[in-house]
Amino acid sequence: MRRVVKIAAIFGNCLYFPFYILGQTLKILSVKDRTFSLVSLLRVYIEYFLKSKILFVFFRTPMLWIKGFKVYGGSYNSLLFLFEEIFLFEEYKFSFPIDGHPTFLDCGANIGMATLYFFTIFPEGKASLFEPNPETYSILEKNISANNLNNASPFQLGLGEEEGEMEFFHNSFKGSFKSSIFSNRGGELSHTVRFGKLSNYVDSDDFVICKIDVEGSELKVLSELLRSKKFNPIQLMLIEAHNNLENNLEIVGPALQTVKEMGFSYKIRSNFSYNERFHDLFIYAYRDQNDESNLA
Repeated sequence: MRRVVKIAAIFGNCLYFPFYILGQTLKILSVKDRTFSLVSLLRVYIEYFLKSKILFVFFRTPMLWIKGFKVYGGSYNSLLFLFEEIFLFEEYKFSFPIDGHPTFLDCGANIGMATLYFFTIFPEGKASLFEPNPETYSILEKNISANNLNNASPFQLGLGEEEGEMEFFHNSFKGSFKSSIFSNRGGELSHTVRFGKLSNYVDSDDFVICKIDVEGSELKVLSELLRSKKFNPIQLMLIEAHNNLENNLEIVGPALQTVKEMGFSYKIRSNFSYNERFHDLFIYAYRDQNDESNLA
């Protein structure tokens, strides 16, 4: 009986396939000022559908080819979610003028998708990736190894104000997006993980782009960076700020003040729902090229 159900599902998905591809084509075309071509984006949707909906018996390990990178994930759906967020809608796209080969600090790297996006733009750049969740970190290492990214250095490390160990919460899904020091954000499982300071990984000789998505620890990371006075090499920060994670904790205001004290200008983007307790914002912090005090 189970086999009959699977065969029926495969047959139904085969019939649905052309309509799915038409829908994804229209989705891609609706994105304004996209960096990547229709064909290069559409082939990811085709591969996703074939592997996860029709030929799943032969492709049990979630993996998609994205812009020439072999990308493993916790599931096909999570891979597609990250692909859309980072490569289609380009969550981390920036217009800041950058020459040479910058360094990318990927704080809260997850499986490394943002770093792969960075390498499509700066193939000669280098990256340091920080991910404390042990399950997710294993996938991150696999992606770096599979693509021979010798210019990428992964660290199984959380980031905060102090060095040491801390309880870290996550759910049972391998490749979880919302691991956190807060149980109501991270999940029902926990590990004791090692934490460190971001300032220890900022090289004064580098032109640095810093992405921070650390599920509630962003103010701790920014405050430590400010106190260390090692923030001058950072020219651009892409920050996901997570508000109201615990006891109505307000971090956006203090985070913006901290960014300002480091000499950055900023822009904010926010999508919110009145029914959601958590409030996530995106902060685009950049050096004002017209301000001589910011030109190192």
